[in-house]
Amino acid sequence: MNDIKLTVGENLRKICKIKGIKNYQVADYMGVTSSSVSHWFKGDNFLDIDNLYRLCQFLGVSLDQVFGLKPIIAGVLNAEEDEVLAAYRKSSPEAKDMIRRALNLPELKKDSLPEAK
Repeated sequence: MNDIKLTVGENLRKICKIKGIKNYQVADYMGVTSSSVSHWFKGDNFLDIDNLYRLCQFLGVSLDQVFGLKPIIAGVLNAEEDEVLAAYRKSSPEAKDMIRRALNLPELKKDSLPEAK
């Protein structure tokens, strides 16, 4: 359990750093002290699942990212963006072209698009 607490705490800290969110902002949102947040980030204490989920919503990340099952990337995608990206990746080349046109992005060369799985 200690490894999970450390992983979650470290990932929460990384996400906050990437997003420029300070401990006091997390504390205000969660209704706790900055000291409590600091203990979460160090892995000393652990949030119950309801509060962890609530914190993930505030940070715009998934539980998978917090638990280290999905990568934390710069600019971290929120759940909606992650869903759109996953759907785009599963789309046919024709659908990808339509999406790119709708977003005013240049079309990709047909030979550079992987087939939908």
